[in-house]
Amino acid sequence: MYQYLDDTTTADDDNNNNTIYMIEMVKFHDDGKKGLYEQYMAYLTDVILPNIDGARIVFRMKNPITIPSSSSDDENHYHHTTSNTNNHLQDWDEMVVIQYPKASTYLQYVLMEESRMYNVGDTDYGIMKELLEARTMAIQQSHVWVASLNQDINTDYPGLVMYDNNDNNNIDDNNNENVVANNFDDTLILHAYKYNNHNNQEEGSDNNNIANYDQITESIKHNNDMYTLAWLDIHASCSTNVNADDDTSDSNNKNNINSLDQIRIETMGNYLTAIGQKDWYQGLQYLHQGIDTDHSLT
Repeated sequence: MYQYLDDTTTADDDNNNNTIYMIEMVKFHDDGKKGLYEQYMAYLTDVILPNIDGARIVFRMKNPITIPSSSSDDENHYHHTTSNTNNHLQDWDEMVVIQYPKASTYLQYVLMEESRMYNVGDTDYGIMKELLEARTMAIQQSHVWVASLNQDINTDYPGLVMYDNNDNNNIDDNNNENVVANNFDDTLILHAYKYNNHNNQEEGSDNNNIANYDQITESIKHNNDMYTLAWLDIHASCSTNVNADDDTSDSNNKNNINSLDQIRIETMGNYLTAIGQKDWYQGLQYLHQGIDTDHSLT
């Protein structure tokens, strides 16, 4: 069943929940080298994560969309594609989201700081080092974000969330099947938002335009099985193998594609029906005012 992500872990850090999410988008050199990445993921899944209480892969998605050509008449239509400014952000093959109980566990078990620097630890860094090197050979470009799970949706937009035993969910109890899964074969929608500067929450102002969008479209999404699985608020980012002559080469550049503010994951549901609603387009006007459409992605 689709549910909003639960970040409850068993980690004890002075009774504080410091759960983080490592989000990575990768573009492979070619299918022939993808196996090197799969070896790394298999070791992470089978050896590393089982040794960390509260760590797990929560999403692993493949991108079925190809970038439109520069001659496409629809290339700047935001909700179908995005502008050519961030082609390298939308040109990705796979995205994985991994939950860790706190940042230090990622450093200890995945990057293996203690093993690498001090020759201590339960896992041989030599194995991980080889896998990380092989992974690098397989990847043409990589974008990584560190995020936390946004909890506002549970109180502010409950219609976007699917809960267990919620009578408002469109569930076929007789077959114990989720209608959403049947509609689009587990297809999900990914939104990567960069807020407009005047709406930047880190500067202390509420993003009222996006809030208006969420309020207007909440009932439309709910009625069309478009449920939110996660809102991930971005706190840090990095990228590799990006061309030096584009606007992402400067990590301090305000237009850096890595400077996203939020990544959202939701079910596809009856998307084509939803976007035909009059209120949907009203809501989109607020969304387009609230985000930098040149550096955002749907």
